[in-house]
Amino acid sequence: MPDRSPRLGGENDQAHSGLEPGLGGVRRPKPDPVLLMALLDDSSPAWRDALVTITDRGLGRIYALELVKIIAAGDRTTRHREGYEAAQRIAATRALEALGSEVAVGALVEALGDRQWWVGQYAVQALIAVGGPALDELASALDNPDPIVRRRIADVLGGIRDRRMTTVLMDVLANDDSGWVRTRAARALGLLRDRRAAETLREASQSDPEQSVRSEARAALSLMGLETHGPT
Repeated sequence: MPDRSPRLGGENDQAHSGLEPGLGGVRRPKPDPVLLMALLDDSSPAWRDALVTITDRGLGRIYALELVKIIAAGDRTTRHREGYEAAQRIAATRALEALGSEVAVGALVEALGDRQWWVGQYAVQALIAVGGPALDELASALDNPDPIVRRRIADVLGGIRDRRMTTVLMDVLANDDSGWVRTRAARALGLLRDRRAAETLREASQSDPEQSVRSEARAALSLMGLETHGPT
């Protein structure tokens, strides 16, 4: 069978859908190369216009699949090996945030460790925009050896604010070997405001070797209306 997966650009790519000629099937919508390239320049007004057009046409998933390729295929150097500059990859990540498509979750989790700092930071925002459908993959990625990735996952979980992740964050706070990661886990627990985490936060506020962790744990307890000492 012919490969009908979306491809970047190409003279045969057309942004329309309808019946497959002569076959009676439904043609898969393909991205318009002009709109796709507009998504790679977030300094231009055309970037936002393209997002509006894509959203209005209900084609967010199709374009998200293309943007994923741009982000995921990077070799984490200053310039993408297929010719995409860092600024274009950043714009692609921002576009995924706006589209909020769950098909991008795997690539966005991978992008949390991207050496281009802003790609990773915008991946955090994009995953927050996806929300609940990203939770399982985020939790699974907490065993990543890179503390930057784990720290950003804690930021995402705090941003999504789903209390199903309370026990996951409690484990990170109690056991992660990076003070940086534990600090963000404590902050995320404060945002969830789930009192099941109270004792773990109290322990961290008193006993964690890092001052930043102790401070964030106290702040989290305060957000819950709880004291560092006392009943939950």
